[in-house]
Amino acid sequence: MEIDRGSTSHDQITRKHGEDKEEEERGKLNPIVVLLVGAPGSGKSTFCDHVMKNCPRPWARICQDTISNGKSGTKIQCLASAGTALKDGKSVFIDRCNLEREQRAEFLKLGGPKVEKHAVVLDLPAKLCISRSVKRSGHEGNLQGGKAAAVVNRMLQKKELPKLSEGFTRITFCQDEVPLPPTSPLFTREGITHVIHVLGPNMNPHRPNCLNNDYAQGCEVLRESYSSLFEGFASIVRCHGGSSKGSSETSLESKISPTNGDQKVKRESIYESDVNKKFKGLQKDLKPSVRNYLNKKEDPDKEDGGGMTKAWNSWAQALYNIAMHPDKHKNVVMEILDDVVVLKDLYPKAQRHLLVLARGEGLDQLADVCREHLSLLKTMHAVGLKWAEKFLDENKSLVFRLGYHSAPSMRQLHLHVISQDFDSKHLKNKKHWNSFNTPFFRDSVDVIQEINEHGKATSKNEDNFLSMELRCHRCQSAHPNIPRLRSHISSCQAPFPAALLQNSRLVFMPSEEGTGK
Repeated sequence: MEIDRGSTSHDQITRKHGEDKEEEERGKLNPIVVLLVGAPGSGKSTFCDHVMKNCPRPWARICQDTISNGKSGTKIQCLASAGTALKDGKSVFIDRCNLEREQRAEFLKLGGPKVEKHAVVLDLPAKLCISRSVKRSGHEGNLQGGKAAAVVNRMLQKKELPKLSEGFTRITFCQDEVPLPPTSPLFTREGITHVIHVLGPNMNPHRPNCLNNDYAQGCEVLRESYSSLFEGFASIVRCHGGSSKGSSETSLESKISPTNGDQKVKRESIYESDVNKKFKGLQKDLKPSVRNYLNKKEDPDKEDGGGMTKAWNSWAQALYNIAMHPDKHKNVVMEILDDVVVLKDLYPKAQRHLLVLARGEGLDQLADVCREHLSLLKTMHAVGLKWAEKFLDENKSLVFRLGYHSAPSMRQLHLHVISQDFDSKHLKNKKHWNSFNTPFFRDSVDVIQEINEHGKATSKNEDNFLSMELRCHRCQSAHPNIPRLRSHISSCQAPFPAALLQNSRLVFMPSEEGTGK
């Protein structure tokens, strides 16, 4: 299975902005700048060609080898051409090696802070880059043949991998696949020539981010890695399938590798059944604590976004039991009233994170609420607001939102009262973040207004919200993973979006109002 080395990054660039041809024609997409980083022979120009061919954005490729009427030019000429393209509404590829921080600095100033800057790093082995450069012919910059090896080696000696601190919105690393030996059964029986290698969790105390033999945490890291990998494959197939002229029933194998077109097409349902059987068999061999962890019993606040049914798992009953019998849970309950119970979230996603539980029967989630429950909703909001104001008296810098999850993972209607710092070790993955920072999170004031006007809360496509890319809740910049996002939000001072500042969706000290802080 030959994997297109640039496909995943191409898909991220096109998919993350919701590029749709109709939207592009209406001019809704803002230009972006993409700096390609890699040695000669790493595939930068090929990557550009793939993206420009498949992405509906208007692109301009800025290549120093051809910038001067088809001949080699200067960095200044590249900057000028890129600036002109941005003014024309085009997104820009900077097709240079850009291996040194100094070489990238001027390009990161293009378009000002409103234009997102992305880096795509083609970090391939020197041996592979040299082999390609030596063998190629007709290269734009005439870097081919015997002299290519010395140039590649010299440039790689000065390599400085890009960092977000330079001013990048996102950095994507593309590395070589792992070739399978010809003796491998996958090679001989299935025709697979390469695999994508996902490294196991780090248990080495001498390396950064060591998990200290935390097996459960290691399972989570691997699960998230493989989930991201498979989602990437699926999105690549969708991307290529949309432009394909063939049958819509073309198999996954034939879309990735044309040589596999004669293989049998396995139905998705059969595949999922086999996977589930294997997973259940694997679980039997694990310790009970690890099985519980993999089944999300140790962190019930994980939002899986699936359609909820009346069959709630045992761990999902915890809030219901507290709401119905608060006297038995005084160790976790902070306040007991006739209609509501207040407690700290067991897995808080911010410095301050409370839950206000409804004590009524038959109110499992927001979908169960109707106009007759308006008084209860207003009581829950008032209690949540009271606690937010109490916390603000202790720390004036905090900002709060009060709201509900569209499709909660735990039974019993509950209102989240959460500070907007999101400074918590329990904020671990994309679903955690998106469950509080996309339309999946329904502001309490909006829910009250909607039910008052329409009698019920409208249903939304929860799965799409939870799988959205990670974006800062202040400046809306995109980030590749939770650690990068957390690093950014710890210092981001941008004002909150105007929509959140309206209708009292945010709660902060009166003196701060209007500042967005």
